[in-house]
Amino acid sequence: MQSMLGLLRWIACCTTVLLVAGCAGATVQEDRSINYSTDGGDVGFQHGEDGIFVASGEGDKLEKVYDGGEDTIAVSSPLWSPVDKRLIFTSARSANPDDNHVATAIAAWDADPEGRRFLPEEVIYTCMLRAAPSGDETPPPVALFEATCDHPGYVAANVAVRWHPAGDRVLFVAERMALDIASLSLI
Repeated sequence: MQSMLGLLRWIACCTTVLLVAGCAGATVQEDRSINYSTDGGDVGFQHGEDGIFVASGEGDKLEKVYDGGEDTIAVSSPLWSPVDKRLIFTSARSANPDDNHVATAIAAWDADPEGRRFLPEEVIYTCMLRAAPSGDETPPPVALFEATCDHPGYVAANVAVRWHPAGDRVLFVAERMALDIASLSLI
């Protein structure tokens, strides 16, 4: 167990180092990945400012899971739990909304099918959890925690959070070059 935790921290640290080294002062491109659920029955994706969506693997039954507000700068692609149909994703907002906020997404690149590009800015990101559907009921996502970081690229490039392989914890970037683990009670 401890060796797995150590390995996960090492992998996340390497990812963080690469991201920070690669984006310090530079633009970061949004991740537009489409992710399949563990059983392959559903797909989850983000669509820029339009939010998070889930659809059946066949492409029907499209459901909007999350719609960011006006203050949302970036939303990550959703990640499926390795053990069930729960989803986690992150959304970022400016840490300084009253400082004549300039949108960090570069408008000229908004139409790029590869994803928008983001400039450095202090942000607060929120990790959201959508519980597994139960019958016809799908609960709305709930906020698990908030953290700060120095670039919306952590969220946009989808490196801010990761599921633990057991599906009971989330590894996340707490501040630049720092990692933490949030334990989850199964919802």
